[in-house]
Amino acid sequence: MKNTIAALMLLPLAALAAEKKIAEKEVPKVVLDAVKAKHPSAKLVAFEREDNKGKTVFEVGIDESGARTDIDVSPEGKLLVEESDIKVADVPAAVMKAFEADKKHAGWKAVHAEKVVDLAHPDAPRYELAVENGKKKAEVLFERDGAAVKPEAE
Repeated sequence: MKNTIAALMLLPLAALAAEKKIAEKEVPKVVLDAVKAKHPSAKLVAFEREDNKGKTVFEVGIDESGARTDIDVSPEGKLLVEESDIKVADVPAAVMKAFEADKKHAGWKAVHAEKVVDLAHPDAPRYELAVENGKKKAEVLFERDGAAVKPEAE
């Protein structure tokens, strides 16, 4: 029970405020080159800059064979995190079981899912669910085994 409740992460709205959509020409060449090197056949479709606690991260959205992925990259061109859209049906059963067992979100429905890969630990993906209950919306994050991922302090 403790793990189920702790497994949910509500992303703070303050984190969203730090993101700013930008034009491709505003993204450092080293950032674009890093993304193109890893995903040479992808089309670059969206660009954002996030400043958080004095650190800048660029997010490059790509479309590769019809699949959307957002890639966080340091200003020096180091690939940090990839968030790939997946079908809710493709989320590991342990994650869905933990979400469905959480009393805080009883009656909520998962409407979108992403596989989140920290490129420093590519063998340990996490799963982010966008969930809704009427007009209420939230995002929750789980380890692949359904264990807790606690929100980072802003």
